[in-house]
This record gives sequence, structure tokens and C-alpha cells, in this order.
Amino acid sequence: MNSIKRIIAILLALVLSLSICTVASAADNEINRRADALNRINVLYGSGSDYFLNDNIKRSEAAAFIVRILGKEKYVKENSKQYSVTNYKDIGKDQWYAAYIGYCSKEGIITGYPDGNYRPSEYISEKAFVKLILTALGYEYNKDFTWNTVFKKALEAGLLKDSEKYSAITDNTNYKRSGAVDVMYNALTLMLKNDERTLIQSLVNSEAVQRKVALELGLIQDAVITSVESVTAPGPQRLEVRLNEEIKNHSNIGITIYETNNKNNKLTAKLSTSGGKNLTIDTSAQTSDMDYTVELQNVEDMQGNLISSVIYSFKGYKNPEIKSDFFRISKVEAVDNSMIDIYFTQPININAEVALHYSIKRDGSDYVTGSFSNIKLKVIPGTDNGISLKLLNNRFYTGEKYTLTVSGNLMSNYGIGLMDGSGDKMDFTGNGQEPDSIQVISAVPEDDNTLIIEFNKAVDASSAITNSSYDIKKNGSSVPVTFIKGAVLSDSDNGGRIVKLGLLNPLEEGSSYDIKVRNIYDSFRIGRIAETTFSIAGVGVKKNMDSFIYAEAIDKGTISLFTERPLDTAFASNPAIYTILSADSSYSAVPANIVYNPKLNPYQVKLYLPMGKQLESGKTYRVRVSKLLKDHLGHSDTEDTVLEFSGTGSDVIKPVLNEAKIIGKRHVKVTLSQEISNSTPNTSAGNYYLEYKSGNDTKKLIPSSVGYIDPFTLIMKFDSLDYTIDYTLKASMIRDYSNQYSTTSSDGGNSCSVYMGEQ
Repeated sequence: MNSIKRIIAILLALVLSLSICTVASAADNEINRRADALNRINVLYGSGSDYFLNDNIKRSEAAAFIVRILGKEKYVKENSKQYSVTNYKDIGKDQWYAAYIGYCSKEGIITGYPDGNYRPSEYISEKAFVKLILTALGYEYNKDFTWNTVFKKALEAGLLKDSEKYSAITDNTNYKRSGAVDVMYNALTLMLKNDERTLIQSLVNSEAVQRKVALELGLIQDAVITSVESVTAPGPQRLEVRLNEEIKNHSNIGITIYETNNKNNKLTAKLSTSGGKNLTIDTSAQTSDMDYTVELQNVEDMQGNLISSVIYSFKGYKNPEIKSDFFRISKVEAVDNSMIDIYFTQPININAEVALHYSIKRDGSDYVTGSFSNIKLKVIPGTDNGISLKLLNNRFYTGEKYTLTVSGNLMSNYGIGLMDGSGDKMDFTGNGQEPDSIQVISAVPEDDNTLIIEFNKAVDASSAITNSSYDIKKNGSSVPVTFIKGAVLSDSDNGGRIVKLGLLNPLEEGSSYDIKVRNIYDSFRIGRIAETTFSIAGVGVKKNMDSFIYAEAIDKGTISLFTERPLDTAFASNPAIYTILSADSSYSAVPANIVYNPKLNPYQVKLYLPMGKQLESGKTYRVRVSKLLKDHLGHSDTEDTVLEFSGTGSDVIKPVLNEAKIIGKRHVKVTLSQEISNSTPNTSAGNYYLEYKSGNDTKKLIPSSVGYIDPFTLIMKFDSLDYTIDYTLKASMIRDYSNQYSTTSSDGGNSCSVYMGEQ
């Protein structure tokens, strides 16, 4: 019986021993996990995986722990010369711990002994170490707690967990590194005094600890990194910024806004209103459609995570653009302190340069009246609907509100008064930027016979293509290089800023040339380049003098020629330049008519054959283009160009009414499927009528006039139009561009429905 009791006792002891070992093992695993975490955030160091957790802590080591947990180690090391010199007699400036102790001493975190020593090799007690950690959390010694209440305050703060244990002890002079690990780890997730951030968030925000590491260790829970979702510009001096999460402490945010391609060009920026995810920022005047970058500094989310810099690119404020088929102001763009660009919804012409049509109010009061002494206007090169307005005696101020009023007497290229004669107005915000003076940006040869000169703004064409404006000489030679003809490129990409010169003699490869540019005016003839000099080198690229590269038959009576470069319009439209021959010499013809319209397509010429000279399907033909043809720079081919093509059996394509829409209270715009001639019957009012129902009756409305805009477009004017009536446009006859083929009712396509244009 006794032996049984003895066995049971042994088993119970064994179970108890295993339980104690299991608990101890779990505790050891947890403290090791915490030590690993402190190691990853550079607070605790050891040798390999050994953190010497059973060792006592020296006072010198405690100072290093405090510096690291404050995230100041990098700073202390960078300023070690400053902090290594202390007032303690036993701290040599060359000791590894000198700078740590010096920093903590100057910050009032630690103190030495009355005898002037610090005693760095002495071991620190538990209460003394906990006191230091409380200080790291922002609590003030002798104000928030005393020596006697260290443990009490630590328990209240959550730094210590076992209230029974710490209320029962006065101090622990045999304090181990394992205890310090526990306390420092607890401190990381505690809120700083008088702050909504935890200690670890503070370390992440100061970049002492990587956010990624803190997330991996579970020390912070917010995995969302603050970023900008969108930036919109509701006005020329305002931005609306939306973030991906709510933030706090908006007033602490720093804001920098600059041109994306030039950081030196900055906008002023001031936070106007904010809340949650949204910021409203007031800026200086933005350049329309400019690429900007906004950089927000010190953005703090609701969890206390601080992002040092959040960057986002956006487009500057773009004036709202009115879309309409009726004649209205489309948009107004402020260019600088003396100029605005005005765009309309219909094409305009040189008559829009009459100053009397325009006036400007500033904050509701009359500011500039329309007279030639006050303003100057110029159609914007490369557009058919834009005009620049320049103030001669006044200026636009940044941020000021202006109203442009344009008289109803201004007529579009369609012959329609602005807003059907009632006039229109539009508000805009001033841009106080000083205007640039006209200058040459570059001068480079395109090939040996062509020179390209680029200016920073649109030039006056008459001065820019005058021989006296340029002096081109080869180095060492007194003989000038002259040019045959110049052209100002006025497409939308170049906007009248690029001049091409067709040289009489080629530039020699490897030779250097000096170019003097002088007396060239801007498009307003206000600014002028007195004289500037550039140097260029001749290139080995020979100009291709073959004007045409391809020919094809569109139908039996029409041939398309395609060119590599724009042509001289007078030469390209001359039928004598072209001869069409069959390969077997059984056919010969010259065009009855030619379409070459550089505005519509500068790279295509259409040849209309005589009615009795139609092409045959499958037969081979050649177009001979005379070398007398000149391009837009005055250059000619060295010999005739011959292009071969195949005939087609397709019937001649006759023009038909393609579309008709009301674009004013008296006007209908008509577009054709093919080019038509500017002659009778196409331009005769009696050739057209609007048909409509009035009760059971069918009525007709005949236009008072028909305007020929281009080969595809007619504008018909009526006495009045009723927007509620469904009209059908009908034509008796439509004549093609060659004046040889006509579309009648028997062909179909001479009528179409009329619909209402967008108002």
C-alpha cells in the first residue's frame, strides 16, 4: 500500500514539474519574441540570437536603450562630438556610451550622482529603468510621478501589468535585461502623454522605424498608407484634394505646388478649408492645362501614422468650354497680364480683329472699352475659331475677376452674328504673369535646302518671311545664303511659331554658318527682335525633290495624288502641270479641274478628268507632273515626276447632301459628301428649299442666300426658322467640283432631314 502511495506521489511530482516547465517555456518564448521585435526596430542588440536576457543592465546600457527607443540614435551618432563631452568625471569622450549619456543628460532624462560621477558600469534598478521609460513616454518626473509612485504611474499607464507584484515591492536591484525587454515592448504600443499617437507610431513617423517592419511585427494595425485619390481645380486659384483616408491635424500639413517639368516655378499655396479626407487649397493663378505636382508634407491619419511626403500630379485649371453649333463664346483663357485668348464655337475671320466688338469689365465695373487705342486683336495661327486680345494701356491682375463682352455685330465666317446678334459674355480670372518678349528658341537645318527657325511665340508673317530679316553666311565667306521663299507654319501644333526657309543654295555638310535674325515682330507687331545671332552646321541630308510619291484612281473620273510636303497652291492648282497618259499611249488627258486645299489637306491633290476621258478598269496609266511645280518653299523637282496607277471601273462618285442642321434662328449648315464647285447651281438660293408640314398642307421655305464656305460646306440663310418644325432640305441639282457631274432627284441623295444643332 505504501509503495502505491509512493508511486502516485512520484507521478504527481512529475506532472507538476512538466507543467512548470511548460509555463516557463511559454514565458521564455514570449520574451524571446519581444526581444526579436526590439532587435528588428534597432532598440536591442546582442550577439547572434543571444540577447543576454539573464544579465543585469548597466547604467550606460540603459542610456543607450532610452536613446534608441526615442528614435534618436541616428541623430546622436551624427552629433556625437557635441554629446560625447559631458560634465561627468567618469565619462570619457571616447567611450562608446559617452554620446548616449550626454544626450540623455542634456535632455534631462538622466542624472548623475552628487559627487560628479555617472557610474556607467553600475547596474540600474528596476524602478530607475521604469522611471526612464515613463520619461520616454512624455511623463515628467516630480510632476506626473515621484520616486515613490514610479510603479503606480507605470501600472496606470499600462507599462507594467501585475498590480499585486508591483504594489508589494519597493525596488528590484537585481533587474535583468529580460525585464527591460518586457517594459520597452509594452511602451511601444502605449499612447504618448498629450498625444494621440503611440510610441511606435512616433518612431514610424520620424522614420526611425520602417512602417513595413512595424506592420509585420503587429505593432501597428493600420496597413493603409495615406495617398491622394484626386486633385481637381474648380477655379484658376483653387484646388480640391481628396485623400484615400481621413486625416487629422490638418493645420500642420505643409503644401508645395510646382510645375511638374520645372520645380522652380511654384504656385503659392494656402490651406483654405479641410475636414476628413478633403482639403481645399487656395493658390496663385494656375496656367491653364499646365502639368503641376502637389506635395503634402506631414500628413497624419486617424491612427497617428505620419507620412512625411504625399505627391500627386494634376492638370491646372482649364476654363470651362461651351460646346454649341450656334455662334457663341466657347472659352476665354488668360495668357499673361496683357493678353487673353478668346475661342468661339464657329469659325471666324479677319473681321473679328475689329476692336469695337469687345469690352471688358473688372469686378462688375467698366475697365476697357473697345477701341484701337485700347486693345489689339489677332487671329490665333493654326485655329479657325480663336483670337488673341492684347491690352495696350491696362493690365490683368492675378486673381481678379473680369467679364469679356463681345458685340452681336461680330459675324462668324458663316455670316451669323454672335448669339444671333444679341452678343455674348464670359467671365475669366486674370493672370498677372509678365509676358515673354519675342525671341528665337532654335535655328536648325531640316535638310541641306531647308532651314527651320523656331520662336517662342507667334510671329508676324510679313516680317518673318522677308529676305532682309535674315543674314546667313558661311564662316569665312562674305557671300550671303539667300532663300527662295519662306513659310510660317500655322497648324495647331506650331501656332505660327515656326518659320521654314527654302534656301536657294544648299548648305554644305560639315561647314559652319552664322545666322543673324533681325527686325522680326510678334504677331501683334508690338514686340521685336532687334538682332540675334545663331551658329549652325550644314547637314548631309539631301532634300528629296520628288514632290509626289503615290497616285490612285478614286473612280473613273478622279485621281488622287499624294505629296510628301505642302505645295505652292497656285502651281498645284494649275491643270497644265499634269498630264495623264496610258501605258500603251492610246490615252492622253489634262485635268478639267483640280482640288488642292492646304487647309483641308496639304498632302493631297485631286485631279478631275474631262467627261470624255474616263479611265478604264485594269488599264495601266501614268501621271506626269511637270518639274515646274513648286512646293511651299519655292523648290522645284529636278525633273518631271511620273507616277503609275491602275484604272478602275467604279462610276464617278456624285456629291449628295450629307447633313443639314440649324445653327441659328435664320441659318442652316449643310455638308456634302464630296467636293462641290463654287458656282451655279450650288450657290443659287432658288436651287434649294425647306419642305415642312403645316396641318395637312406641305409648304416650302426658300433661302434668301447661300454661302459657299469650302468645297464641303454651305450656309443657307432664311427669313426665320421655327425650332419646333421638322424640316426636310431638298436640292434641285448638286454639281460636283469639276462642274461636269450633277446629282438630281432621279439619282437620289438630293434631300435630307434637318435637325437642331446644339445650342
